[in-house]
Amino acid sequence: MFTSRTLPVLSGMLVLLVFSFFWIDAVPTYGAETGQFLVPDTIADCNNSTQPTVVQPLDGAQLSTIAPAFQWNPPVDVQEERMQLSTSPDFGIGTVMSSLFHRPNTGIQTLRLSDNLIPDTTYYWKIASVCSSQPGPYSTVYSFRTAAAGGILPNQPRPSTPSNGVTTLWAYAPFVFDRDLEATEYQVRKYSSLTNAQMNQAWNGCTGTLKTSPISCFSSSYGQTQFWRVQQRNAYGWSEISAQIESFRTPTQTVSTTISAQNGGQLTTDGGAVHIEIPAGVLTDTTVLTASLQKTAATTAPPFPYRFVAGYFQLQASTQEGAPDLFQQPYTMTVQLSADLLSSFGLESVESINMLFYNGQIWRPLFPCSECSVDVPNHQLRIRFNKAGDFLLAVLLDKSVYLPFVMSN
Repeated sequence: MFTSRTLPVLSGMLVLLVFSFFWIDAVPTYGAETGQFLVPDTIADCNNSTQPTVVQPLDGAQLSTIAPAFQWNPPVDVQEERMQLSTSPDFGIGTVMSSLFHRPNTGIQTLRLSDNLIPDTTYYWKIASVCSSQPGPYSTVYSFRTAAAGGILPNQPRPSTPSNGVTTLWAYAPFVFDRDLEATEYQVRKYSSLTNAQMNQAWNGCTGTLKTSPISCFSSSYGQTQFWRVQQRNAYGWSEISAQIESFRTPTQTVSTTISAQNGGQLTTDGGAVHIEIPAGVLTDTTVLTASLQKTAATTAPPFPYRFVAGYFQLQASTQEGAPDLFQQPYTMTVQLSADLLSSFGLESVESINMLFYNGQIWRPLFPCSECSVDVPNHQLRIRFNKAGDFLLAVLLDKSVYLPFVMSN
C-alpha cells in the first residue's frame, strides 16, 4: 500500500516525455533549465561505435528509490541521446521515451524522470545516440527493479513567491517555497495558462539542490503571465506537486521613450530592473532611448574569471542624425536586484556584483569607479556612465585572486 504521501506514478498507458536542457555558458550551476533547448549539431552517421556506455542502473540492479537517475557516458562529439524505458522487455505499450541534449564531450550525462515509477516493479531500459536526427543502434537492454512500496515521500511543498501576478525584475526570477528537510532536489514547473497548471501539463521548469536558497529560473516569454507549481524529491521519490498555484508576469522585453536635450528625462524597464536618468545637457539632440532585456549577450559571453548573474540588457540611443553611443556628459543608471535573486545565484550581497560593458572588443568592468556606488540594503548598483551599448551583471569567481587583475583593466 502507498502511504498518504506517495505520489501517483507512471501508469501502463503510452506516455511520451521529452527532457531537454538549454545550455548557456554563463549560467551558474545552482539550477538546470528544462523544457527549452538549442538544436545541436550532430555527427553524420550513427553506428555501433557511437553507442553510449551505460553507467547506471546496471542490469539486474535492485534500487532503493522509485525515482532513479539514469546515467551514461556519450560517445565523442555526440550531443543528443534517446532513452526508452518500459515495464515490457519488448518496449511495447507503456514505453516512456526521453531525449537529452547537452554540450559535446562533457562526460557522464544524467537524466531523471519527473514522475515516480511504479514501486516493486521490473523496468527495462536502453539508450542510443542521435545523429542527423535519427537514433543509432540502441545499447544492450538493461533491467532493474524499483524499491518496494510504502516508502515515505517528502511533504507536498507550498509555493511562496513570486505570487499574485507580480512582474519580475528580470527574465531570471527566484522561486521561493517551503522545503522538506529530508528533500535533496526541487523542481519548479512553469505553465503558460492556468488550465495547464491545473492539469499539470505542457510545462517547463528548473531544478535545484540547494536547501536554503531560492531556485533561479529563466522565462523566455517576455511580457506574459505564467503560473507555477513545485515538487521535491528525497531518496525514495518525488512528492506530490504543490496543490497551490501561483502566478507571475515576466517583464516586457523592450521599452522606449523620447528625451529632449533641453529637459532631459528618464527611462525604466518594465518591472524596474534598470532605471536611466538623463540630466539636461547630456544630449545634444532630441533622442529616442531604448532599453531591452536580453536572455543572452548580444556579442560574447563574459570571460573567465566572471560568472553571469541575473541579467543582460542593451541601451540604445537614436536621433535624426544617427545612433550615437557616446553622450556629452554621464548619465545615471540604477540597477535593481533583490535578496532572493542574489541568493538564488549563491550570493549574499549586491556587493559581489559588477556591471560589465562591452566596448566592441572585450567586456570591461565598470566598478570600481569614482561616481559609482552600491546600496546594500536596497540591493542596488548606481553607475555614472556616458555610453550606450551592451551591459551584463557578473560576479568574480574568486575575488581574492582576480580582483587586482580586473581593476587593472
